[in-house]
Amino acid sequence: MEEDKNISIEPQEQQEQVRPVLIASRKTLDEYSLYLERLLVGFADASISAVLICPADYDVGPVVSPSVEVIYHPASRLPFTGEQNKRILFEKISKFKPNVVHCLCMLELSLAKQISSHFNLSCVLSVNSLDFTGGEPGIVSKTAAKIIVPSEIVAVNLEHFLPQLAGRIRRINIGSFVQSATACFKKANVMPSLFSCFPSTDGAGLSGMLDAIRHLSVDGYEFVTVLMGSGKMEKQVRRKLAQTGLSQSVSIVPMIQPYRAVLNAADIFIQPQPNNSFNLMLLEAMSVGCVVTACRGGIDDLIINGQTALVFNVNDSESIYTCLRQLLDSRETARKIARQGQEYVRANHTVSKMVSDTIETYQLALQESVKK
Repeated sequence: MEEDKNISIEPQEQQEQVRPVLIASRKTLDEYSLYLERLLVGFADASISAVLICPADYDVGPVVSPSVEVIYHPASRLPFTGEQNKRILFEKISKFKPNVVHCLCMLELSLAKQISSHFNLSCVLSVNSLDFTGGEPGIVSKTAAKIIVPSEIVAVNLEHFLPQLAGRIRRINIGSFVQSATACFKKANVMPSLFSCFPSTDGAGLSGMLDAIRHLSVDGYEFVTVLMGSGKMEKQVRRKLAQTGLSQSVSIVPMIQPYRAVLNAADIFIQPQPNNSFNLMLLEAMSVGCVVTACRGGIDDLIINGQTALVFNVNDSESIYTCLRQLLDSRETARKIARQGQEYVRANHTVSKMVSDTIETYQLALQESVKK
């Protein structure tokens, strides 16, 4: 059972009710659909109407509630229909009478700029990655009244590239629902399961993890290993599995949504290399009560050695082996760390606070636009 999912956000009082237009890229929908789903449910609980703009060929049915109006853009992919698509989009938005734009991804900043300029609206921008290099500081500075980041590390990185934006940055932790039970080793007589995700572009960090898994197998440890992923990296991963003799003992499954159900069946979650984007799957693994073992680096706010995770050195097979062996040898230790991870998420990543802080950010952006 999960904790009560009633977000309980009170409607805004004594302030103009926000009517946001949210813009989601394919990347946002692929990687942060749970975040978006919870945010939109929170808006509905607070009696806030919202519009979601998303790619025309993407099915957002599982993500959005019936109260959310969806606008698919572009309406046509035929050549020379750009202006027509823009006109159709603006006509649909105008019927909603929005008062704030929320761009959920840097990839859609140009579209957000067009919408905010056309309707004279304040724009809120979400930045969830360290890969932002400040290549278009003028557009960001002129477009984003407020910038939402999920991590202090992202905030520091953003301020480094664009110091003039420091006063606009707000950290809002992505929220999750913490499961009341702890998934890690919840059944004493069941073979342990290891779970990890391989990245889409760079598999350098997988070598150390797979070598450690092979070492454990040679030492006689019995467990199930599942790797989730697909795309360009799959051939490289399968080649590495063949080289290490793990082809028959490691299962590869495609990305499954919602992946929370898959995580709930795992005992140990492994993050084999630093992640430069906020890792929502890591947050979900902690929420359901998997014990986490991971390397530091990238966006690693969630990774606190000995408290929320056991930490190993990047691509160091001996270090990974030591962490995994410790967790397999002492299920009590593993479950303790898993429970501590759940408590950390419960204290710092509530959905209700994420939603209320986001609404407050919209209100601040509105107030600043009125002052101007």
